[in-house]
Amino acid sequence: MNELKNIISLFNGFTVEGYIWMSDATCPICYENDILEQALLDSVNPFPIEIMLFCKELNLSLSANYTDGEYIIMKRYLTDDEHTDDVYWPSFNKCFTVNGKMKSFANKIKMRQYWKETIDRNCENMIVLKPAEFVFIGFVN
Repeated sequence: MNELKNIISLFNGFTVEGYIWMSDATCPICYENDILEQALLDSVNPFPIEIMLFCKELNLSLSANYTDGEYIIMKRYLTDDEHTDDVYWPSFNKCFTVNGKMKSFANKIKMRQYWKETIDRNCENMIVLKPAEFVFIGFVN
């Protein structure tokens, strides 16, 4: 949890887009260009089970999932010099606002798919692009 808190502290004072899903909630807390509420991470129970945040000002994406008693964390500064495609995933129907109010939510999750150059034996040892990772970059209507 300390590593996660350290990474999230990078977002201090900046607006973020994304969500935090707490362990006792039926839907996530959505951030749509809001300042991140760090106090959510101080709670032992409930605790965040899924976090996806993106800060346009920092060009920084964070994804964290609580699995088998530990956080799997991916932090990435986005760059333009890599092979990428933007893809859109369906999202949740409703969410809590930062103020704690329930609202309907029709936006899709926007992810950036990164590709990695690798040598492929099945293609006469030519360099091909293979999927490498998906990175959260916000919401889209």
